[in-house]
Amino acid sequence: FNHVRFLQRLNSTHLYACGTYAFHPLCAAIDADRFTLPSHFEEGKEKCPYDPARGYTGLIVDGGLYTATRYEFRSLPDIRRNLHQRPLKTEESPLHWLNGEMSLSHPGSGVTGCGTPCIASRSMEQGPVGDDDKIYYFFTERAGEETTSFFDKSQVARVARVARICKSDVGGKKILQRKWTSFMKARLVCYIPYYEVLRSVCSLDGGGWASTVFYAAFTLSAQW
Repeated sequence: FNHVRFLQRLNSTHLYACGTYAFHPLCAAIDADRFTLPSHFEEGKEKCPYDPARGYTGLIVDGGLYTATRYEFRSLPDIRRNLHQRPLKTEESPLHWLNGEMSLSHPGSGVTGCGTPCIASRSMEQGPVGDDDKIYYFFTERAGEETTSFFDKSQVARVARVARICKSDVGGKKILQRKWTSFMKARLVCYIPYYEVLRSVCSLDGGGWASTVFYAAFTLSAQW
C-alpha cells in the first residue's frame, strides 16, 4: 500500500484499508482474524488521495465509506460516499461547496489530531431508525466572503467551518444525481479574535446525540 491512509473496521470479520500505492490508490478488505490480504484489490481513486502528504479523513457508518479530501491531483476538496448503493459527492459548480486546501485527520473514536489546516469527521445517531442520522465535518478553508488585508484583496482569509450531511441522503434528480442534497455548512467562530484556524477537534459523548459536546483548538490565522 506504500502509505496507508485509511484503516477502520468494516464489519465483525473484516477491516477496510486504503493506501496510495505509488499514486494509484487501492483499497482492500482484510480478514481481521487471520490478518491476511485478499488476492484482488479494489480501485481506490474515489476513496483515497494520490498524495501521501495530502489531508484526508474518513469513517465507515453502517457499511458506507464517508471520506473527504482532494482525490485527484488537481481536483477540488470533496466529500464522498462509497461502498453504498447510492454513492454521492459534493456538486461540481462555479460556486464551490468547499474552498481551497484542507488537511484532514483521521477521527478514530471521535478524537482527532491534524495538520494545517485541519478537518475531522464524526457521525451522530439522532433517531432509533437511523433516517435522521448526521455526519459532521470540521475543517478550515479559504473564505470567499472576506480577505485578511484591507489593502491587498488577494490575501484571502482562512476560517473554520462545520459541514453536515444526512446519512439517509440518496441524491437528487437531474443535475443533482449522485450529489448531496442535505449538505449544509456554517462558520465556527472562536470567541478570541483572529483565532480562525482549526487545529484539532474531539467530541465528548454525553449518553445521547443531544448532549454530545465538541471541543476544538484554534490558532491565529496569521503567525506573527
